[in-house]
Amino acid sequence: NLRASLNFDWTKLKYVMALNWSASGDNVGVKNYQVTRNAKALGTSTTTSYTDSTNLTAGSYYTYGVTATDAAGNKSGATSITLLTSCFLISCSATVQ
Repeated sequence: NLRASLNFDWTKLKYVMALNWSASGDNVGVKNYQVTRNAKALGTSTTTSYTDSTNLTAGSYYTYGVTATDAAGNKSGATSITLLTSCFLISCSATVQ
């Protein structure tokens, strides 16, 4: 269950996508989550959230994916969401497509 929200960071003058998802679990324990955007690696998180502020633009489509890795190196299936970003004045949104 992957969710996202888009905001504009006025202090850094850039768009920021906040992602969060439900925790994954197995008998070994989740070590981290790998986050992708448009099938390219963005980074990892040890929590159920990630913030992306790398070259985001309004009026663009982004597909985010999250895969869990456990302590034994096993990977879960990816969960993903495709979003269309838009901003008008100070109101920004990321609409699920």
